[in-house]
Formats: sequence, structure tokens, C-alpha cells
Amino acid sequence: MKVKASYVRRLVLALIYGYLALPVLIFFLGWCRWYIGAPCACVLVYSVWRCIREHRDAADTEYMLTGMHGRKIAAVVLLVLLWTGLSGVGGYVWQNADHPVRNELFTLLVQEKWPVVREVEILSEAGAAATQIRGLVYYIGFWLPAAAAGKLAGITAGWAVQYLWAAAGILLMYAWICISKKKLAVWPLLILICFSGLDALGVLLTCPEGLTVFSDVHLEAWAPYYQFSSMTTQLFWVFNQAVPAWLLSALVFLGEKPRSLLFLASLTILTATFPFVGVLPFVLYFMVSRCAWEPGQFKQAGVSAVFKSCLGGWCSFQNIAGTAVTGIVCGIYISGNNAVRKSLPLLNSSRKMLLLIFGILAVAAGGAAVRVFVVRGWGALLLKAAAVAFVLILVCRIARLPYADWQSPLFYWINLTVFYVLEAGVFLLVLYPAVKDRKLFWLTGAWLYVIPLIMIGKSCDFCMRASIPGLFLIMLWCVDMLDAWRTQKQNRKRACVLAVLLMIGAVTPLHEIKRSYIHTREYYENQTATPEEIFMGNNFSGSTAGFFWRYFAKP
Repeated sequence: MKVKASYVRRLVLALIYGYLALPVLIFFLGWCRWYIGAPCACVLVYSVWRCIREHRDAADTEYMLTGMHGRKIAAVVLLVLLWTGLSGVGGYVWQNADHPVRNELFTLLVQEKWPVVREVEILSEAGAAATQIRGLVYYIGFWLPAAAAGKLAGITAGWAVQYLWAAAGILLMYAWICISKKKLAVWPLLILICFSGLDALGVLLTCPEGLTVFSDVHLEAWAPYYQFSSMTTQLFWVFNQAVPAWLLSALVFLGEKPRSLLFLASLTILTATFPFVGVLPFVLYFMVSRCAWEPGQFKQAGVSAVFKSCLGGWCSFQNIAGTAVTGIVCGIYISGNNAVRKSLPLLNSSRKMLLLIFGILAVAAGGAAVRVFVVRGWGALLLKAAAVAFVLILVCRIARLPYADWQSPLFYWINLTVFYVLEAGVFLLVLYPAVKDRKLFWLTGAWLYVIPLIMIGKSCDFCMRASIPGLFLIMLWCVDMLDAWRTQKQNRKRACVLAVLLMIGAVTPLHEIKRSYIHTREYYENQTATPEEIFMGNNFSGSTAGFFWRYFAKP
């Protein structure tokens, strides 16, 4: 059977945008006042249509679907369904410790009137009890389609839709990878499932007696204060953020046009808030690099002419109106979360903001010095590294970022660097010659180094989730290098080293899969938290005295 490539590309793209936009659409219509939600929904739908229409000029080639393609598609679908099922989504197998709260959150979304609010007793600092109305404030987007189905057909159907919704997102993400690479293969999916940092080596360095092959140990907790999660860990623990973040990353890194990038990112504010922050530097980079200009134009036409050219490539209805509507409404809602409001001391102090600005200027000055003095090769690399290290130590010491209170600046920097090398640095070192876009390479390396310095709430959630886009990009680079070795026999030695690193990293996801399998075989029961844990804690709720609840939310 012959299939047009342009038709398949637009169909998958439409499904991806529909997948990311549907939770936002349900939120507008189900949580907001009608005179707010209805216009926002119209802008959202029209923006999605404009994004899909941007790809109407794709090359219209044909290719033949054979029985081999059908078998590969069946294998991919089967693997994804099995992987998703083992994650605990839908409650069909044993679930990790993060699931009970999410199960209760989903139950509330199905059973309670939207928007979800509850009256609770809050203890003041003086110990006096006071009654307060708290609203559910969390990145709830992933659950909204399944919760809507649960309201219509019962909570059992809602659990089934939740499982299918997660599997559908992973399949769409993988379909877009295959379309972008113009190749249908099963082995890259195995790389996705098994990709991880070298947590096993980290455990051997810090607590060797804690590493027992395929034990119940959560290997990624080896580094105090920091964690980068494997792809399997992301799905097994925070599926609600991971799946939308993977879809977003696939579109951003594999060719979405600048005219749609800002709007695309804004669709994940409600579903994957931390990964949304993590992808912003890449979005800004691609908005410049994918515009129709050449580096030589800076000297010939000047910066202003190039900026105008880029501005023409950015300005679109979806990037302006769509981003504004989605970003403002969803952003105001998320900003009402108590954990967000009590975090980010750096943003609440003019002194620390000045320090951050000074750090950025120092890095820029270091880069300028490299160009002025024409320092090249390893000299340039060392000079840049020294400038970045100096700024990070300074920020850590003077701004007193989380985790740094008891450590000296030097020890803090060494601790962070060891973590970074094992989780991302070794892969970047091996991949460096194979990555053609060097600016993107350095951006990825630097951003993944900075992310652990930022803390929201009382744990390293931001570090684990904001790193998802950068780690996804490294995973794509690994697939590219292995594919080049298989087809063209390029970089043989580096490909062999990379394969060894991937096998060491695979110990982490295999631990996660084994733990789910063993506990399911022995005993499992869906557990839920109490509503009080949702509404009395800071991570999942906020006061209804906020702006969203007063002006946007349904009464």
C-alpha cells in the first residue's frame, strides 16, 4: 500500500498538537468562567489549526508500506503498551511511592465539581487553627481528558483512559521521531526505554554496599541533593509530566518552525510545568537558528537587519495570541501553588537578582575576552569553564542557594561536578565530534549544569523534571551516533564506548522495571492518599484568595 509522506506527517502533527492542546481546552471550558474560557478556547483551537497549516508545504513523496513495516509497528505498539502498563499508570500493576497522591488527585478530579476546592483547617505559626478554603493547584493537565471520561462513564473507565492516554502520547512521540528520521525502526525505542545516566557507578562511588544487582534500591538517589531521572524512571514516577514533556521535546528538537515554537511550549505549562521551564532556552535558541539568515549576514547587513528578519519569522497568530492566552491563564493558575510562592528566594531579593545579572555579565565578558584575544582550542575551553565555575561558586556562596548552606563553595562545586559528569558529562564527551550543531551542544551542556542549582519546594523536583528536555536531546544524539555507525560505519570507537555507557546506564531502568514486575507478581493494591494531604500541603494546593480564583475560576 502506498502512503503519502506529507499526509502522514500532517496527521501525526495534528494528533500531537491535539494531544497537547486538549487538556488546556478542557481547563478553559471546565475551570474558567464562561466569558473567560470560551474566547480562550476559540483562540486555542485557531492557534492549533495555524500551527498545523504551517506544514502544508511539506514534500509530497510516496513510500510503500510492506508487511515488514506492519510487523515493526506492531512490535512498537506492543512494547509501548507493556512499558506503560509496567509503569503503574491506570493502576493495573504495583505502583511506586509517588502514585498514591496522584491517584487521590485523579479521584478528586473525577468525583468533585470543577474547579476543585475544599475547606480545611490550617494551623498558623502561633498554633491557632483557622479555616481556609483551598483550591487544587497543580499541573493537572495530563489527567483532565481521563477525568472528563471518568465523569461521563465512571471512574473505572477513567483509569482505562488514563492508561491509554499515556500510551498514546508515547506512540505519537515515537512516530514523530521516525517521521523526522525518515526511518521506521524498533531499536531506537529500546534506547529510549533504557537510556539513563551512570547511576550504578554513582552508587559504587558513594555507597558500594547498597548496590545489589536488580535489588529494590532506587539507584538515582545516589547523589545527595541532585537527581537526573532515566526515561523509564520518569514514566514510572511522574508520567503526568514525562509524556507531555517528551512530545514537546520531540517537536522542538526535530524541526518545529519558529512561528509555532512559543505557542507549542506554552501548551505544557498546565501539564509539565518544570519541563516547560527546562525547554525554554532551547526554544529561544531555535527561534533564532531556524530563521532564514546566514551567519555572514551579521557583518553584511548588520544586527538590526537580521533581527528584523528573525522577527518576521517569529510573529504569528499562534506565537502571539495563542501564547498570551495559554500562558497568562495557565501561568496565573500555576503561580497560585503554595510551593511556588514560598520558593525562589533568588527572585524575591534585589541583591540576589543583581548577583545573577552580574554572573550573566561575567560569563558574557569571558566569552568576549576569548574572541578579543583569539584564544582557541583547549585554551578557549578552559577559559570559558573557569568563568562559568567562578560565577557558579559566587552565586552558590553569596546568594546561598538551596543545599549550599553547610558546604564550602569548592566542595559544593566538586560535588555538583561529579554528579554532572556521571549523569550527562560522559555522554557529551563521547558525542561531541558527532554533533554538528556545536552551539546547541554547548547550550545543552551548560543548561544541564545550571539546572541543579535551582530549587522549587523542599526537594530536587525541579532538577529532576526541568532536565527532561536536555536529557531527551542527549538520547536523540545517542541514537544518531549509533545509527551512523550501523549504516555508514562512522565513529566506530566512539560508538563502541557509547554502547558501553548505555549498557551501564541501563542498569537503572532495569531496576525500575524489575521492581514493578516482582511487586506485582507478589502483591499489589492501588493506594490513595487522603484529601487532607492534597489540600493541606503546599505542593498540590493554594489559597483561593489568589488572582485566578477571584477573577478567572468558576464560582
